[in-house]
Amino acid sequence: MSKLSKSGIAIILMLIVTLLAIIAAIWGWYREPQTVTISKIEYVKAPEIKTVAKINKVRVPVKEIVTYEKKAVAEQLNLSEEITKDDNKQVIATAVLEEPSEAKVNIVAIMDKNTGVSSILAKRLPLSLFALENKKAIGVRWGLSSIATDQGCPSGYKTEANIYGRWDVVRVGNVHIGLYGEVTTTGEGKAMLNAEYRW
Repeated sequence: MSKLSKSGIAIILMLIVTLLAIIAAIWGWYREPQTVTISKIEYVKAPEIKTVAKINKVRVPVKEIVTYEKKAVAEQLNLSEEITKDDNKQVIATAVLEEPSEAKVNIVAIMDKNTGVSSILAKRLPLSLFALENKKAIGVRWGLSSIATDQGCPSGYKTEANIYGRWDVVRVGNVHIGLYGEVTTTGEGKAMLNAEYRW
């Protein structure tokens, strides 16, 4: 295979991944949000499970419910004034979930009507086979690299830094496919397709 045909294939692959990147960006911008990004600053309302949202709700009488002491839990969790100043809103259960996860997690709050005690159940959903992604990263690396002689054997080491960027476009199972580029302090640059397996 000639160098021209190899570079032609590389260009075609780059164009395909770039097209997928544009589609992923447009999809992420215009689609109706199905999940919410968890904030590090304040508590955010999680969207309801789609299949459950259409089910009718009924009223069930309860004698009393067991809640956390409002003032103490509000201070501990740094809850917003919308919750702390409204006596009708009570904290009945809490949970901790590890993140990040490529899969979505369904969360269900359950209250025992006899005891008035509430609990939260969580279930991680199966990871979809295919997904359009729009995840970007930029960073800096610094370290040692070998200096090659004319014969290709390393003759020593030099310090080197580079600035790199990555854009994940498509996920197939646990394989993330996208674009990768870097520029080094020695003036070299790279633009590459990137495929990465994560677990």
